[in-house]
Amino acid sequence: MTNDTLPLGEVRRSCSVAELNQQFAASTTAACRSHAAKLNVNADDVIISTHPKCGTTWMQQIVHGLRSRGDMMFGEISEVIPFMEVAYDCGIDLNGPQGFSPRAFKTHMSADELPEGARYIVVLRDPMDACVSFFNFMNGWYMEPGAVSLDTFTEEYFLALSGGDRYWTHLCSWWKRRHEPSVRMFCFEDIKQDPAAYVRIVAEFIGIELDDQLEQLVLEQSSIEFMLQHKHQFDDNLLRRARDVAIGLPPDGESSKVKSGKVGASKPLLSEQMAARFDEIWREEVTPLTGAKSYRDLRALL
Repeated sequence: MTNDTLPLGEVRRSCSVAELNQQFAASTTAACRSHAAKLNVNADDVIISTHPKCGTTWMQQIVHGLRSRGDMMFGEISEVIPFMEVAYDCGIDLNGPQGFSPRAFKTHMSADELPEGARYIVVLRDPMDACVSFFNFMNGWYMEPGAVSLDTFTEEYFLALSGGDRYWTHLCSWWKRRHEPSVRMFCFEDIKQDPAAYVRIVAEFIGIELDDQLEQLVLEQSSIEFMLQHKHQFDDNLLRRARDVAIGLPPDGESSKVKSGKVGASKPLLSEQMAARFDEIWREEVTPLTGAKSYRDLRALL
């Protein structure tokens, strides 16, 4: 047994990125991934596709509030808007009916990995903010607090992701489709700046007739204050019950997906070296496709 793997049967959080990769890879099963690939989409289905920590849960709450007129009778948001990659392990049939219309789903898969024929909401976020938020989310659930530094997590985990799991690959896959009628691409920072405008845009896109009462209700229930007050309904407890024991995670972890949602919070936290790596990757992978020299430029284009 090397220091890069967790001893079989040991219950503890990861103390290195190698251990994190081991536990995170085991958080979903092959059967679950197969089930996600067999989703039969309808033309009015809504698929929320984001990279992790780019406003996914926030958009789930907006969409569900619009279609249900503010229903909060769920234990965790993924019960009513299933997380495609883990639904099967959580006992959810993706092809089954949902309690509200239109059906809606959450995924972190890229455009190239998803079935055709639905409507797609894509939310982007400054990649450095997404990285820091991801680090904070993993700390105390998958990772032992203090065991892995932010720079180590950034270099060995976030920047090392591959395929559709990679932030820049996910972004570019949707950028190519941004003008399609079935795709709406938003920036996290713009929604935060004018949430009412984006509630109206989302309502029109998913076919919900919006009145003043519904608009105010959705704005209230998707506010950071409201979601923090109800954070247990946004903390992945459905997935935790299904998989934490199986992958050896302690039951006392913190997994709330609702944090401060601050814009630009990553700047003083990441080292200059790591910030330079983000700029370099952007220029190599995003600029040739989009013409945008930075995330700020991309926001302006959208």
